[in-house]
Amino acid sequence: MICPKCGREYENSTECPYCASEMNTSNYSNNSYYASSEVTTEDLENYVGLKKADYFLTKWSDMDATASKISWNWPAFFINWVWLLYRKMYAFGFAVLGFNIISRMFIKSSGFSFILSVVEMIAGGLLGNWIYKYSAEKKIKEIKRLSNDEEVARRRISMAGGVNIAVPIIFGVLYGLVIIFLVLLAVAAFSARSTYNF
Repeated sequence: MICPKCGREYENSTECPYCASEMNTSNYSNNSYYASSEVTTEDLENYVGLKKADYFLTKWSDMDATASKISWNWPAFFINWVWLLYRKMYAFGFAVLGFNIISRMFIKSSGFSFILSVVEMIAGGLLGNWIYKYSAEKKIKEIKRLSNDEEVARRRISMAGGVNIAVPIIFGVLYGLVIIFLVLLAVAAFSARSTYNF
């Protein structure tokens, strides 16, 4: 849920944990400033941030012109879940991160694991821009639906978008520790098996 007062996201609750104010989102919805929740170019630019707005708007415009979801994104190819978290697409980012951890825990074949990683990287590169557009439009529509003032809506859109460097760093470190643990576990199991065979 997005707080109608401060514009931040939080889990379903009667009180926003950030501004500690009780919500009645139905009132905001019924008294909405907007006649529709149409997403404009200005909304997307505000959401992405000025630094990368031209890049993504151009990519999305090309995708719309060809009615395609395919558009190459290098960061999404090389560091897919890190990029997703960096761009505040937390649901997608944690889903990919979880898939990575689980696949490395249960897939024993190194060849198959490598192929799976390559497929995942290519899928991220091809669909990264579309996923970002989908996520941005969904959040913007919800913010505009709950807003009763245009300027406040702009501020909320800006806060909801942009980037978050802290989350990918924290979970990148944790992911690295998990990988190290799995490697040490595999080495210990191999050593124990070798000793037993000897």
